[in-house]
Amino acid sequence: KLKLLSIFIAVGLAVFVSSTRNFSVITVVAPIGVKNLPDDRVILMPADLQVQVTLRGPSFLLTRVFGSPPRFEIVLPDKLEARFRAALQISDLNLPASVQVEKVQPPEIEFVFDRLIETNLKVEVPLVGNVAPGFRLDKVEIDPPNVLVSGAATELRPQKSVQTPPFVLQDINATTQEELRLKLPGRFTRARKESVLVRIHVSPTAPPQGGN
Repeated sequence: KLKLLSIFIAVGLAVFVSSTRNFSVITVVAPIGVKNLPDDRVILMPADLQVQVTLRGPSFLLTRVFGSPPRFEIVLPDKLEARFRAALQISDLNLPASVQVEKVQPPEIEFVFDRLIETNLKVEVPLVGNVAPGFRLDKVEIDPPNVLVSGAATELRPQKSVQTPPFVLQDINATTQEELRLKLPGRFTRARKESVLVRIHVSPTAPPQGGN
């Protein structure tokens, strides 16, 4: 009987050790989905919609979870203020029963919203350098001269114009054109047209009047 008891104890210990070794703890990055965001609002903060989730469970299950991280879903209220704080619900993750959530960091998210507006901005092209000797700059054409942009009100309201990278005039002795991308203000601003065509017109300067 003592020998049989020893065998049972040894088997139990082996199962316990094996079970402990087959459990792991990992941290995954879980994205956050946002639903019910009005068309006229933009999320200023947080900049990254994701949190860190620490999980504990069978190693083979955690390997699957790591390969396809779970996500949280936040449904915004119909009446949205400038700020909204939401606690993250572990039930959103839809994890296997044997996988436990040990920590969510941060456990809640505070959103900061802004109005999404549209406005027409004048396009400005900085000029660098001088045209070739014996020529003068006649005209700078920008097509289109104005662009429709949309973005967060806090970014767009102070703006009166939008610029391109500089156009280098160095040694230009004929009509020259170049397509330049717009330098949009802020990370929330989008333009219906992202570049403009800039055409530089030059002409020869009049030769000096000779004497008798």
